[in-house]
Amino acid sequence: LGNDGDTLEATWTPDGAGVVVAATTNRHEAARAEVISSLWHVRLAGGEPRRLTGDEGDYSSPEFTPDGKALAFVERTANSEDIWMLPIGEGAAPPRPWLNTGFNESHPDWSPDGRWIAYDSNESGRSEVYVQPYPGPGPRYAVSRDGGSSPAWARDGRELFYLAGSPD
Repeated sequence: LGNDGDTLEATWTPDGAGVVVAATTNRHEAARAEVISSLWHVRLAGGEPRRLTGDEGDYSSPEFTPDGKALAFVERTANSEDIWMLPIGEGAAPPRPWLNTGFNESHPDWSPDGRWIAYDSNESGRSEVYVQPYPGPGPRYAVSRDGGSSPAWARDGRELFYLAGSPD
């Protein structure tokens, strides 16, 4: 990925043979400087890293489904953060929005059975944790009551942990 940026986040591929990393590139142009982040697949056995997202966005929080057939990630724009899905495999479709609102949804985490996604959203005016069925449609359920972020499922899927309170 070179020396022109930083690796911000990484997640193992379900088969353990590689990682997907969110890597930044610092771009300096005449009137502005900006940070661009892309998602890259890096095989541990070697070979060239493969870009999974475009080079003009801001992408983070990659998380594979337990079966490895899709990758959830966050796309940041000037107005919001949304959760996108990238199907994985030969001839897979391009990324598509999964939860696309005018609010910030971030930190997706899959239940161990792959049937639910936990995430945080600021739709209520502060960050709260929700769960929603995948692929949907279906209702979403509020998990936190007094603010919450960064959900993480227990391995057995019976508990969901998160940071209490609203991040500043």
